[in-house]
Amino acid sequence: MNSTMDADSGGDPGPNADQQTVDEEQSDDAGETRRLFALRQDGEEVGLYRGRVPRRAALKAARKRLQPSAESEAEAKQSKQKIVLRERGTSKLHIYTGWVWTEPSDPEAPAWLGTEVTKANVSKEGIRHLD
Repeated sequence: MNSTMDADSGGDPGPNADQQTVDEEQSDDAGETRRLFALRQDGEEVGLYRGRVPRRAALKAARKRLQPSAESEAEAKQSKQKIVLRERGTSKLHIYTGWVWTEPSDPEAPAWLGTEVTKANVSKEGIRHLD
């Protein structure tokens, strides 16, 4: 096959053929905005978290705001806590239950990480709209 043929002529597109597609995907990802969610407790907004999807913001909120209640996920799941996020610019309330636990850090982890890491998980309960 002739290596000088281009993609329009039906030949081998060459090593840089996928470059345009990769660049377009990167610009789409870079251009995709992360949404802003406000954590609500007792009717007041007490924190802001960003994420492309509400679950990402809920995981961040759980790790930062909830106290680790166990040393394993199975134990932590017994003490679920409610997380309510309002999407900024809308009247949507995303409702989750979350649980947090600690685990020993990986022996190969950097020293600044410490000896324990906080893990979290959330489960979506639904969406409500503010009146």
